[in-house]
Amino acid sequence: MMTLDGKSFRVRQITESTWTASAAGNEKILAQTPSAQTSLRQAIEMVSGCRVTDSDYSRQGTQFDAQVSCARGLDN
Repeated sequence: MMTLDGKSFRVRQITESTWTASAAGNEKILAQTPSAQTSLRQAIEMVSGCRVTDSDYSRQGTQFDAQVSCARGLDN
């Protein structure tokens, strides 16, 4: 569970390089605005410790999937 910008997300790892975020609480559909995408990417990067390289929405907008690269981490 992660809270960012006042919104709570469930963030979990699916595979070595794939992470997902979904809305927690009453909200089921994730906002698909540029600021919401930035928040979701940040949430995944903070939890995974890796850089998001690609992302998209799935499951009719209830889930945000991200491919990550951990080779260099977030420092570079």
